Amino acid sequence: MHLLTCNQPIIDLTEKMIAYAHAFLKNHKISGIILKDKSPSCGVGNCKQWNEAGEVQHHGTGVFAATVRKLKPGLPMLQSNVVTQASDLDDFIQKVDGYEY
Repeated sequence: MHLLTCNQPIIDLTEKMIAYAHAFLKNHKISGIILKDKSPSCGVGNCKQWNEAGEVQHHGTGVFAATVRKLKPGLPMLQSNVVTQASDLDDFIQKVDGYEY
């Protein structure tokens, strides 16, 4: 998977985003993360992924989110669209409280 710009010239931002995720985790002690749903960098399982013909192949996980998940597999991760009730946030906070670095 690659993170590409939509406009010409097309620029591959994959390595920059991976490097950013590494730096972010190195520089910040986090015990949970809330990410923007459907984002090409942050979506978790619901961001559109296109083929070279510009057709949606499937829905997947964005580059930043995938890198964070790979580096910190147990880190509590939540998409912004999932927080619809106070109980959703309470559940996430409990997971964050129980997370060990």
